Order: sequence, then structure tokens, then C-alpha cells
Amino acid sequence: MLERSLETFMVESFVKVSGALATLITSSAWPLVAVWLIWKFAPVIRDFLANISEGSVKAFGVEATAKRNAAVEIVKADLKAELPSNGPSNFQLIQRAENSIRSADLLTSILPVKELRGKSVLWVDDEPEINSSERRALTELGLKLDIETDAEGAMNEIAHKRYDVIVIVPRNILDRPEGELLTKRLRASQTPYIIYGAQYFSDKENQKVDPGAYAVTSDVTNLFLSVTGAVRGMYSSDAMQDYVHYFTRLREATRPTE
Repeated sequence: MLERSLETFMVESFVKVSGALATLITSSAWPLVAVWLIWKFAPVIRDFLANISEGSVKAFGVEATAKRNAAVEIVKADLKAELPSNGPSNFQLIQRAENSIRSADLLTSILPVKELRGKSVLWVDDEPEINSSERRALTELGLKLDIETDAEGAMNEIAHKRYDVIVIVPRNILDRPEGELLTKRLRASQTPYIIYGAQYFSDKENQKVDPGAYAVTSDVTNLFLSVTGAVRGMYSSDAMQDYVHYFTRLREATRPTE
């Protein structure tokens, strides 16, 4: 019975990861490309699912399921990043998807889900639907997440509720006086906040990026490492531990075999 449950778990995981890969296929692409991607990734997906199930019946449970679901959402979040304007080649599609799957697998394997459960995140974003995969991944990892669509709403929230970290997607938030007031109040209350969004960096000079932020990033992996570090109260060298662990594992996973 337990073996059958584990098999069902793996099949469901394959379906979810396949769905994530399907986001790469545009409406104008040949259906054959989708089939080819799935075939090409068969070994990668198999290893991915084996690892994320943590290799044993003991790991089959709430934590393994949460990590699997979070990894799928992280893959989808990563794959939505901009690709060449003239359209990606088949090779680029494969390379991007393979890298995303491997990264999500390694990332979720090092995140301490037990330490994240119950921690609170306020997500400030005037277009929250764009980053829905990131938020779903955070909630799968056990974080409690609230959403505000403007700085005024965020300031009202933090005045009545304590959050372990604030994530600000700055498209139309930080360039307004209310946005500046929000970050000022966060610094005064010593609440860690993370600025997340590629659009912000294309329009800003380095010296204008908020030095008071816990992290400023447009990278999905860095977002999760920053959020999980902030909610655990990790700073300086302690905050770098997860980064070192992740990149060490990634380097080992991508090392050419002799």
C-alpha cells in the first residue's frame, strides 16, 4: 500500500513538472517540440523526482510533498524570465528548463521547512498576478503570506501586524513618495525587506538601489534564499550559509563526469 502511494506521488510530480515545462511552449510552436522536450528531459525529470522524494519512504510525507510542490512553482517562476526577443531556439529551451529543474531541486533540498512554518511574509506588489508562482512556492514551504497592492496598504498592515520579512516588487511602488516612506518605516522598525524585480534594475543606477534592504535581486533562487534567511533572522556570515551550501551542491551536480 505504501509503495503504491509512493508511486502515485511520483506520477503526480511528473505531471506537475511536465506542466511547468509546457509554459515554455508558445501557441505558435509545433506540438512535436513539447513531446521532444519531455523525451529529452526524461533522465533529468526522473532524477529530479527521485531526489525531491528524498530517496526514502521515511521522507514521504508532508515535508517531502511541500518541497516537491514548491520546486514545481520555482521552476515555473524561473522559466517565465525573459528570453531572446526573436524567440528561443530548441537548444535554449532545453538548457533553460534543465537548469531550472536542477536549481529548484537543489534549492528545496537545502531549505529547512520545519524552521519556515508559520513565519510571515507581506508581499507588496501592484500586479501580484505576475509573480503568483513565487508566492505559491513560499506558501508550499509553510510561510504565511499576505498581499498588499500599494505602499499605503502595506504601511497600514505593518502598523497592526508584525511580519518576519517584507517583499517589495517595485514596479510602481518605490518611485512614489509613499514607497519611500514605506522603506523608511521598515528601516525604523528593523523589519527586513527584500526588493524583487528585474524591471527595477533596468531603470536604476546602482547607487540608487536601497542600501537598507536585506536583499535586492531579480533572480528567483536569490529571492528564496533571501526570504528564508530573513525569516530565520540570519545576517552577515550566517546568511551566507545557505548560499554557500546551494552553490556547492550546484557545482557538484554540474561537474562533468570523467
